Amino acid sequence: MHTRFGPPEVVRVVESAVPVPGKDDVLIEVRATTVTSAECAMRRGEPRWGRVVNGASGSIGTCAVQPAKLFGACDVVFGMSVRKNAGLLVVKEMTEDGRLRVVVDRTYPLERIAEAHRYVDSGHKRGNVVISVVD
Repeated sequence: MHTRFGPPEVVRVVESAVPVPGKDDVLIEVRATTVTSAECAMRRGEPRWGRVVNGASGSIGTCAVQPAKLFGACDVVFGMSVRKNAGLLVVKEMTEDGRLRVVVDRTYPLERIAEAHRYVDSGHKRGNVVISVVD
């Protein structure tokens, strides 16, 4: 998470309560995530107009957090539209039959997320940079 724009050192690991899913929600255990060039740019506050859209929410995928905070939302839940399920099945099939190959450049434990951001910022990554959330 980061609450201000800046270098990789602004990213920190924080403890949070386990969310309690509602009636129509699904709780998903995250075992890994990635650090992308776009997320590093947002962390740096680039482009500057992106600061208005994304705030310092910690990830490009959490761009709705700041407006939700502004309007007093207690819990912000993100998910994928069920209309994308068919697309996910295509990706699954392509991965299983070898038409799609996931390239992992490096893997970092969550505690070294700032180092992962520095590596992505260096411009030398040649695949996904994975953050291992669960040992």
